[in-house]
Amino acid sequence: MLVIATGQPMGANQQKLLIAAAVAFGILAICVVVGAWPRKVTPGVRPVDLIVWADEGDLPDTAARNLALHYEDAYEANKKQLDRLTHLHMVCLFMFALTIVILTARLIGV
Repeated sequence: MLVIATGQPMGANQQKLLIAAAVAFGILAICVVVGAWPRKVTPGVRPVDLIVWADEGDLPDTAARNLALHYEDAYEANKKQLDRLTHLHMVCLFMFALTIVILTARLIGV
């Protein structure tokens, strides 16, 4: 029989709970590192892009169209990044809650 705290024996179910809590916490730690990793997000059009479009000699309508297409591309790329981060955040919250529930179950002796 293993002992975790003084006078508190650890049975087979409690060992499984501790392993499950450790796995959930490990997944949480990995998700936090992945979520904190720097990502490229384009907030808008760079001034250099505007100058290049203005210097191409396009008509104002064509330049506005190109600018709108660039904004759409940046929006789609940013949306993908933010959607991934949102899903990762939800996984982190779930893993954190799961870790707390498992450790609580362990403490009450389930």
